[in-house]
Amino acid sequence: PRLWTYVSDYANGLIHVFDPHGCWHTAYDGSGPSTAALVKPTRLALDRQGRIYVIQENQNYIVVLNSDGSPAGTIQQPQDLAGRFCPVSVAVDLNGNLCVSDCMTRKFYFYQPVSPGAWCGHRCCGSCAGFGSSLIFDRSGNALYADGGKRVCQLAPQATYPTTGTYY
Repeated sequence: PRLWTYVSDYANGLIHVFDPHGCWHTAYDGSGPSTAALVKPTRLALDRQGRIYVIQENQNYIVVLNSDGSPAGTIQQPQDLAGRFCPVSVAVDLNGNLCVSDCMTRKFYFYQPVSPGAWCGHRCCGSCAGFGSSLIFDRSGNALYADGGKRVCQLAPQATYPTTGTYY
């Protein structure tokens, strides 16, 4: 399911699943009729189809689980992953503003810090059609997007206005 969180439990060999409200839902051990349970999972990734990719300590392969936790196979070579993941671009400027591309929704999001550890999000505006691999900030703090080296677009966040001020 979208917006769910998956957490690897190194000590117990589990993948814990939390719903969008942060409530624990279930745990997967990766076992099946012909597959062993996970041992010391260290890293996780989700692909476009919601499959879970698990890296385990001291293993030279990746375990793939379906979104329901059932085994979906293993990955032995990096080329076997081609086309399964969305490219994600992230950039942070000197003021702590964050810009993230989301290839699933084909939108850009701009986050401004509002307090330590908290950001206010705005969907970015822009005329970039494709999704590439680069997001950066220029010296003036403008978010720039490169669509694979052929175009560079400037992204502007939706206007925000201060709620208080001083008139002199």
